[in-house]
Amino acid sequence: MSRVQIRTWCLDKYARFIQRSPPDGGVWKPYGKEKEQMLMSLSQENQLTITQGSTLLESHNLVRANSFMRGFSRTDSLLFLYKLQNETRRFKVKFSALETKTGQEVCAEALLVLSNFITIKTNINIKDQSSEGNNLTGCQMPGTHEQSIAALNNSSLHGEVTVGTMAKALLDRTNLPSAYYQCQSDSELIPQLLQTCLADPTFPAYVEAVEVKLKQLISNDS
Repeated sequence: MSRVQIRTWCLDKYARFIQRSPPDGGVWKPYGKEKEQMLMSLSQENQLTITQGSTLLESHNLVRANSFMRGFSRTDSLLFLYKLQNETRRFKVKFSALETKTGQEVCAEALLVLSNFITIKTNINIKDQSSEGNNLTGCQMPGTHEQSIAALNNSSLHGEVTVGTMAKALLDRTNLPSAYYQCQSDSELIPQLLQTCLADPTFPAYVEAVEVKLKQLISNDS
C-alpha cells in the first residue's frame, strides 16, 4: 500500500553531498528536473521523501528528527544536515515556482510544515553552512570524521543502489554504513512491541514471508 501524501512540493534542483577522504573532503552531486519532475513529499506517517520519477533520492522519518536533523533556508532553497551514529550527511533542494507563487513563497510554505518536526534557521548563507559538516548543535550523536570515512569506505552501499542490493545487505548484515544502525523508535517501546509480535501466532509466518520477499528482490536484481 502506497503512503498517502499530505503535502507535496515540486523541486527545481536537488543535490546531495558525497563524502570523500581528505584532502578533497567531498563534492556535491546535483540532480536537475531535465529528465523527470522531482518532488518532495510528506506522508501521513511523517515520512519525508524526495523522488524523481520512480527513483527514491531521500527518505527520512521526521517523528524524532529534531534530535538529529537541522535545516537552513535562504530565499527559495533549503539545506538539510543530519547526523546518525558516526555519519554526517547533507542534501539541499531548490523549490519550483508555481503559476501563482514564487519559489521563495513555496519554500516559506514548506518551512511552516517542516518546522513542526525540525529546527530550521532562515536567511542563512547556505553555501557557508554546506561546508560545516558537523555544525549540528544539539545533535548529541557520538563519532568522528575519520570513523565516518572508514564506515563509508567499508560499506557496500555507495551512491545510488538498487532495492536488491539493499535487500542483500540487510540479509547479510555486513558492511552497512553506521547510519543504518540508528534506531529512531523509542527503545522503551521495543520490548512491549516484541512481546506483542511474538504472542501473535501469525508473526513467524510474517517474518518468513518478509525473508522470502527479500530473497526475491535479490534474485530479480541479479
